[in-house]
Amino acid sequence: MTVMVDDAGTGDPVGGCVIGVLRVESREFVSGVVPVRYFQEPLFRERRYLEEAARIVLEAFRRLKVRRGERVQVCRGDVLKLARVRLSREFKVECVRVEGDLQLLVEGAYLEHLASLGVPRGLLTIKSGRERFISLLRWVYEDPERRLRVAKTGWPSWWRRLDGWGRRLACEARLRASGSP
Repeated sequence: MTVMVDDAGTGDPVGGCVIGVLRVESREFVSGVVPVRYFQEPLFRERRYLEEAARIVLEAFRRLKVRRGERVQVCRGDVLKLARVRLSREFKVECVRVEGDLQLLVEGAYLEHLASLGVPRGLLTIKSGRERFISLLRWVYEDPERRLRVAKTGWPSWWRRLDGWGRRLACEARLRASGSP
């Protein structure tokens, strides 16, 4: 049997991070969310998201009753660094680039997480990257007083570097809301 671990959402400016575990042959899938508060101060500075991600992975392994000897493949992402260390105490862990079924399952669970935070479904694309990042950032800047609470504000460089751009986006949003061209 092969068990794979992946994450989704770490690189986006909104929401937490979804961790998913798939037993490939039986297609059993378990996921959990590292809440957004772990990507905000003070927990972000303390890198507590690593501990929470590891906890979610170990709980998923318990729920799936993963046994020694099963093949374990874990995404190379930074958020899973501590999980890989903890898993390697009992399993032979392979670091891999995750694609296919697990990636789609984890991305889907992440999009559901974002929708539960109030992000409009029209902004949610299964493909991560620059376009989704910018649309989520724009969404935050359209109403920062309410939406910063669900933003990963622990990465201050995102917000400092983009602050001028964000003000421009907020101004554009106000103009659209007022009906001005």
